[in-house]
Amino acid sequence: MPRPAFPPSRLIRSLALAACVLVLAACGNAPTERLKATPAPIPVDWSDPGLSVDAGDGWTILRCDSEHLALCVNRDGAPAGHILMEDIPSIGEELTSSQDQVQATLAVRTQTIYRELRRHRAERCGEGYRVETSVPKPVAVAGLTGLEYEAAGSLEGKVVERTIGYRVFRDGIETLMEATAIEPGGCLIPEEPTFTVAQLRQFQEVLARVVAGSVLPEATEYPDLPRAFGGSQDPRLERQATNGIGISHGLGSRS
Repeated sequence: MPRPAFPPSRLIRSLALAACVLVLAACGNAPTERLKATPAPIPVDWSDPGLSVDAGDGWTILRCDSEHLALCVNRDGAPAGHILMEDIPSIGEELTSSQDQVQATLAVRTQTIYRELRRHRAERCGEGYRVETSVPKPVAVAGLTGLEYEAAGSLEGKVVERTIGYRVFRDGIETLMEATAIEPGGCLIPEEPTFTVAQLRQFQEVLARVVAGSVLPEATEYPDLPRAFGGSQDPRLERQATNGIGISHGLGSRS
């Protein structure tokens, strides 16, 4: 009687080994983002006039001496850039209990300011100026779920401006936070301290952690404005275009 090619015990071991290899291969092909730990938020109290937070890797977060509420960012003791904040009147989100509907409304508003950004840059910087925008995505903002948005402007293939922004609905109003990078010599005038494009790229992960851990001041009240749910129109009348995307003012430093 002919002998089997593999003894039963050896065949079982071979099948078990093959199964282990398949499992390990599947694990090796798992998306890396599932394996990464979410960076811890960095607590930052925007209302603290003496704020000074060591954010690691040489980054320090301070309160700016400015007309508007803003955080100044130093790198290795030297000014590097700033983060602006602004409250916007209600767009009616408090009339719904659906978080999905709130997020959808904020996303529509973001697309509206993208269009305004393109229009303004074409007028100010010329038809050869190109603006690219990102799809808004849900992220942690001041302990809540908000949206991250982004735009970059380029001239002759070189990125000369970039803004990373965040927006969240809280206490009946919407809050925006933005950090902007401006390269010198372009059509936009930097408000010092202003990130370079390379510096903002290096700061991006720290920025997300600062935004997630932000302790915001009490929300601004707008008692005289009519409420209309879900509109994409910016409720701030005659909002002036700035170096950022959605915030209607610059740093306005007093120094």
